[in-house]
Amino acid sequence: MIRYVARSAGRAEHLGEGFDHITAGLSEHGDGSGRGLTVRCAVEAPDEGDIATGMDSYRVSNERGFTVYGGVRHVRLRGRTLRVNFEPDAARGLGLDDALVEVTLTVDDESIERLKSGLQRVLWYGRQRSRPVVDVDPTRDELTATVRPPEGAAAAFARWDELRARLGVAVPEDYRWLVETYGAGVYDDFLHVLQPRSRFPAIRLVSSAAAYRERLRAQVESGRVLPHDPGDLLPVATTDDGDVISWLMLPRDTPSRWTLVAGNPGRDEWSSFDGGVVEFLVAVFTRRVRMPFFPEDFPSPAPRLRPYPGVAEARALLRELGVAD
Repeated sequence: MIRYVARSAGRAEHLGEGFDHITAGLSEHGDGSGRGLTVRCAVEAPDEGDIATGMDSYRVSNERGFTVYGGVRHVRLRGRTLRVNFEPDAARGLGLDDALVEVTLTVDDESIERLKSGLQRVLWYGRQRSRPVVDVDPTRDELTATVRPPEGAAAAFARWDELRARLGVAVPEDYRWLVETYGAGVYDDFLHVLQPRSRFPAIRLVSSAAAYRERLRAQVESGRVLPHDPGDLLPVATTDDGDVISWLMLPRDTPSRWTLVAGNPGRDEWSSFDGGVVEFLVAVFTRRVRMPFFPEDFPSPAPRLRPYPGVAEARALLRELGVAD
């Protein structure tokens, strides 16, 4: 086994450089030098040229400049210990003396969260036969086992830095993973996760946040007492009954520590949840947590996500209903 300590780790999006791609990686030293591993994938799905040349998978490289496509068998992260198990051919291609690499991560919690979402995003890119077991977060694994992600549902969104600039804060990494894994849709025909980009105004994260805060501030001005400052709330999900699930952005610069609050502008009742949005969905869909204002028949015994219709599908449906030409 190869062992070393990494003092730098995370994820990055590289856009507008001629080849839009996402990387996740770690290195022995804080300046990026020393031993390390980096995995990379394109933002967009592989095209026919990638498939023909065998480049329709993630790319792995190390500090020595060796590169292979695919070849990771298993990735496991527990606490601050990351284990990467390579296929023998991939290990040889990277010039490694052993196929098992164990790295102790001496980085902050936010860096570990970024590394988690990056590994899950990159290592599931491209051809299915090259996808390794990515065991970096049991809660996320439980959600995919409880609510199956639709095939091809996730949108190729990568402009997270742009979203941060628009919101004024970085969103939690589990939300990135949720968007990239499930895409846009309605959970059990009732709950909607707001999206960083959507053709449907009602589920756009940025505009929904502004409208919700404005409504709450108007209620405060009219004399209503709220349990939280509207400026500390950032909506992340809504329901068909008008309920709003929001991040409580405290502390503002540490998204991994944000918790959730749920309320309805038309009611005085509020509920809180001590965890992130993925933990919340797992708790709701496994019925470990029950929001007092959710309907009795939600969730169903077999919860699912129904993706929103595409543009062509929506237009065809409207034509059938006689609403559009």
